[in-house]
Amino acid sequence: MKCALCGEQFTDDDLEEMMEMGEAFLRESNYFICPDCYDDYRRMCLEDQLSTLMESTS
Repeated sequence: MKCALCGEQFTDDDLEEMMEMGEAFLRESNYFICPDCYDDYRRMCLEDQLSTLMESTS
């Protein structure tokens, strides 16, 4: 998986380890935001979140 915001690559093993450690991240069908970026993403207003999602999926 590649983070939609920073571009860092993560393997399925990395994701499993993050889940076991309780780190928060966003993973939907083909969209992923890593734990480092997720905190910043959550602090954005909803309009900025939507804008970010639309930019990274286009």
